[in-house]
Amino acid sequence: MIFERNIPASERQCSNGIEMTNRLHYKDYAGSIFFSEEDGVFHGKVLGVSASISFEGESIKALTEDFHNAVDEYLSFCKEGKEDGK
Repeated sequence: MIFERNIPASERQCSNGIEMTNRLHYKDYAGSIFFSEEDGVFHGKVLGVSASISFEGESIKALTEDFHNAVDEYLSFCKEGKEDGK
């Protein structure tokens, strides 16, 4: 089951980029996708968690890899008892 919540428009806006309509999904987590024309880089945030977790990449492949790494690091952090996992 993928956990997603309705994100208010104010949270979806990116000051210098465009939000993509698709989401990345990995281990029951979802991530937003933005593209910054100014910087020429993709970036996003893991959705539905209390922590602020971001990721980025210069290609979709790099963005996806960084998203997976961010989720894995977050889950390791949770195993250590520092966060509840969602």
